Order: sequence, then C-alpha cells, then structure tokens
Amino acid sequence: MSNTAPPFKRIIVDLHCSGCDRLIVRQAADLAQLLQLELFGRFFADPAPARLAALPFAREFRPGEHAWAPLEGHNVSQELSLAITAAERLFKQMTATLPRQFQIIHDPAQLEHPQDGRGESIAVIHQSGYPSAPFEQMLASAFQTAASVLILPSGVPPKSGPILAVVNGAEDPAAGIAAALARAAGEPLLRLDSQAGTAAQVPAARLIVTSRGTLPNATLALIATRKKTPVLVIGTEPA
Repeated sequence: MSNTAPPFKRIIVDLHCSGCDRLIVRQAADLAQLLQLELFGRFFADPAPARLAALPFAREFRPGEHAWAPLEGHNVSQELSLAITAAERLFKQMTATLPRQFQIIHDPAQLEHPQDGRGESIAVIHQSGYPSAPFEQMLASAFQTAASVLILPSGVPPKSGPILAVVNGAEDPAAGIAAALARAAGEPLLRLDSQAGTAAQVPAARLIVTSRGTLPNATLALIATRKKTPVLVIGTEPA
C-alpha cells in the first residue's frame, strides 16, 4: 500500500439550512479533520423565488391565515437572508477547529464549476439534501464538481470502527488512501476485493473507501442508506 498523502485539499459541502445539515457537516468535518483538509461550505441563494415574487399573479398559502395571499418580495428576501445567516452560523459552529471557507452562490452554474481544480476536491452528497432527486443524478452532479465524492447517510453521527478499502487489484489507489485514513483515525484497516462487492457482503465500518467504478452505483446507494456507512469514492483522474 502506498504511504503517499491523499491528493486532496478541500471537502465541498452544500448547506440547505435544514435539520439534517448539522450531522452532515459533522460527518464532513470528521473526514476533513482526519485528512487535514479545508472544509468549503456553499449556500445556494436560489434567485427563482425572488423572480416569482415579482410576478403580479404570484400567490402563497399562509397557514396562519388559512388563505392565499400575494407573494411579497420583501418577505422572500427576508426569509432567504435568515436562511443564509442560520446556515453560516451552523457551519462556523461545526467547523471551529478546521480551516474553512463559506460561500454564498447566486448563479447555479457556479455549483458545477468551482473556482478551484476539481481533482483536489471531495464533494459531499446526501439524500436528505434533495429528497426527491435520484441518487444517480446527485452522484453525476457531484462528479461535475469534484473528482471524488463522499456519500453520507442521513441522520448518522460519525462513529468508530475500521476503515474498509474495497479494491479492484493491487494498484488500486483506494487502498493507500484507506491506509492513510486508518492511521490518522487510529482505527484498524480492512480490505475487501471488489468481487465480493454487494452491499450485503460489506462489513460494518467507520468509512468505506473505493475507487470510481469499482462498485455499481446502486451498491453505493445501498451501503449509505441501509448500512448507514459513509462511502468515499475516489476519482480516477489525476489531480
């Protein structure tokens, strides 16, 4: 196994100001701490609601009044401002000991084209952020942002246990990265050949490390959702 340091500089996590964000940021921060990486938090300030509020026929249902009313632009702006403040406060609280950046994004194109090189980044995905989005779509979008992806189960805090490398051959880079993580965490290292790569055959672990294409996407989703285990999928392209 290689002793070379993992070729990453940052972990990118998108914030949605939802109840799930606290555990998601905590899990991302746990990996950033182990790898000594910067945590890069992004909040997408979607301009669509403001544009909708500008239309004269736009309406919203107000539960307290049990009635429909005009969608008011200043209310939309105020709600967005409060959401940004809450997300930034949460991000700073959960990452106090880490190098970090927080960015507000207004253009959706920036979500897929970050300023820094994608080969040095790990993008975080989790189903609770976009509950209606298919896993395949989220994974494809994440690989547009970064060469590697961290798939996180929802509602699960970081846990102890072995670091598991699921590998395809002796030269698989996932083995060296898993070894570095195991050393940093003080956890045992396990290795599983990809021929045994069904979700049912994957043992319990703190984190699973595998290279892109080693396991089917459906298996990656099952590991995260049913086994409640984070999966770090290493990109195959050079940094």
